[in-house]
Amino acid sequence: MPELDLKRDDGLRRACEEAGALMNDAPHAEWLRAREDLLRRVQATRAEERASEEFHRLVWFHETLAPSPPETHLDRMSEAIADGGFRAWFARRVAVELPGREAQAARIEALEEMGGELLERAKPFVRHGPRIMVHAVLSVLFPEDLVFMPRQDDLFPFLRNGLGLKGHSRGGRFVTANSSIHTRLEEVLGRPQTLEAICRRQYLPMLLWDRMKKSEGAVPDESPPPEKTRVTAVEAKSFGDVWRVFRDSVHRQGLFFDPADVESLHLGLWADEQRHFAVLAGLSGTGKTQLAYHYGWALLGGTDDDADGRLLPVRVQPGWHDPAPLLGYSNPLAGGAYQRTEFLNFLLRASERPAEPHVCILDEMNLSHPEQYLAPLLSAMEQRGGKVELHSGSPGSGAETSENGGVRGDVRVPRSVDYPPNLVLIGTVNMDETTMGLSDKVLDRAFTLEFWDIEVGEWPGWKTCKLAPGDRGRTERVLSDLMKALQPARLHFGWRVIAEIVHFLEARGREGDSLSFDDAMDRVIYAKVLPKLRGDDSPRFGDALKECLEVLRAEGLQRSVRKVKELDEDREAIGSFRFWR
Repeated sequence: MPELDLKRDDGLRRACEEAGALMNDAPHAEWLRAREDLLRRVQATRAEERASEEFHRLVWFHETLAPSPPETHLDRMSEAIADGGFRAWFARRVAVELPGREAQAARIEALEEMGGELLERAKPFVRHGPRIMVHAVLSVLFPEDLVFMPRQDDLFPFLRNGLGLKGHSRGGRFVTANSSIHTRLEEVLGRPQTLEAICRRQYLPMLLWDRMKKSEGAVPDESPPPEKTRVTAVEAKSFGDVWRVFRDSVHRQGLFFDPADVESLHLGLWADEQRHFAVLAGLSGTGKTQLAYHYGWALLGGTDDDADGRLLPVRVQPGWHDPAPLLGYSNPLAGGAYQRTEFLNFLLRASERPAEPHVCILDEMNLSHPEQYLAPLLSAMEQRGGKVELHSGSPGSGAETSENGGVRGDVRVPRSVDYPPNLVLIGTVNMDETTMGLSDKVLDRAFTLEFWDIEVGEWPGWKTCKLAPGDRGRTERVLSDLMKALQPARLHFGWRVIAEIVHFLEARGREGDSLSFDDAMDRVIYAKVLPKLRGDDSPRFGDALKECLEVLRAEGLQRSVRKVKELDEDREAIGSFRFWR
């Protein structure tokens, strides 16, 4: 198709006509049919039914809401949907009457406010800013006001460079920017009168933007950095700048991290110009994932807008024996079409924006062998110009697949991509018998930090603990004594266990004190500390069990005493011990 100037009415009208013709072809027609069915079902749902779990699964997880957010966001959004309070609030909030379309500015401001509130309500569940999901859902609830462009990486460049509408910077007000596209299309094409026409109008900008991106000389978002631009430690912000944002962020969450550990992580990541890879190892529940997340958040600027699209958590799964779960694969059941992943999209975005750091957190990365599923990345990060190989380049292997497996236009996955020197990988590992060891291939490339030392008195939750002063003091003493007994054998516990013990004891007080404090303490120690006890008949394990017994006896925690005594007897009789047997 010849190039058309979308900034002119005639050029935009002609481009929309050509895009409209494409909508009759699969998979566009399939998307439109599914979208129309979705909007019809949403409009037919009564206000009182919008608090139902069925309605929420419809509007949050429908197939037409692709491009999809990370799998972790979907998993955690399921937690929000399972929460009756969240659903009830949602139903009430979206039912609030908006100003009429004759008061367009007030109407869009009300929608902007609604979107912000929805984002804040979803965040405690999803944690990493479910911006794309919220934007996609708003387009479903208010299709006569918003087009379907939930990613700001698409929305703002199309708005400025495609339509020539200035005054909208990336990371700006999403609803306002989206509505500006909707209004511009309405000026040229008129207002759609049917549900089918509304769906086609929503879909138009994505087709127009895809055409711009694929055309020769398509205008990129903002001025591109020079081809050889590399992110260095200085360009990635000084530690002082990162620390100020990090410190404020963790303080708001009631967390504490040693500044020396945070600075070591920063220096270790940016010591090399090409390779920014760190592994946080140690005891479960010591805040490794929180450290990685808040560091990435601070590095990227410390706001949702800064981090949107540039901070990706990936939960590694057991059974990742090759790179496919991260980088995708050619699907023989779809004619060799390429099955993309969120990490692949993230990697491609990083390569397109070399001046901006992109942070990926590989949570529990040693549930599988990292040297297997990370192999292409480990090889490519070693050298300048190293390439991450994606597929063979055979016919069909580069075609992009959508969420439901259908080939989406002729957008293609490249055969390989240069390793982005702005890619930051931070992995967390728990070292126990359920996880894999780290090979030298991984360790030689990663900066490692260990987290084993825990001071019970430094747990930030003591400041807001709701236990009576005497109970609080005793709880802290018992946990400190147990920590001292178990730490030399690395049988001790982390912040998460301390928090859960305290919360259990606080709940016991709220429920009417049917359990005595001693009984509650005994039961929660038995449930949260003792299951971690396992080892062999060596002096360090023997000493740890004996000292643990002394602490429990001194506190009169008889149920726990009996269990630890059994474990010590097993150690002497059969040469090993474990809580579950």
